[in-house]
Amino acid sequence: MSPALGDPRIPAVVARLSEPDAGPLVRLAADLVGAPALHDALQAEGWHVAAIDLEARDKAALLHALYRALDRPGSAPNWDALLDLLRDLSWLEPAAGIVLVWGDPDALIYHAPGDAATFVDVLEDAHAFRAARGYPPLRVIAPLGTPA
Repeated sequence: MSPALGDPRIPAVVARLSEPDAGPLVRLAADLVGAPALHDALQAEGWHVAAIDLEARDKAALLHALYRALDRPGSAPNWDALLDLLRDLSWLEPAAGIVLVWGDPDALIYHAPGDAATFVDVLEDAHAFRAARGYPPLRVIAPLGTPA
């Protein structure tokens, strides 16, 4: 059953994502990750919400999917370019924050676990950079149990 707008977990998730000390990768119950009610609630609070392509099975596919999700043409040729992209995100602002929905990271984790781990490292670096400068937070939500 998909969460309804009245689901008491949704306000708690929105609040959790808004906390300054929340990390960049936030794990949620699988039924919440792709829930339209959660996305609607985040957008109502001023968050930019975008989905990462579920078919990303390697670095190249992930980088391309991230560029599409973030409304940028082309794709990052490497992790450094992705880091620069995630540190900036000024074209998505003003926003309370940016949420990337990684609904099924298992494909990347299974096929390219090193790339999945590197993505999390890049995400953490970008998160710290943004937080240190007072930029709107960047969060990636993923289902609970995902080992990335």
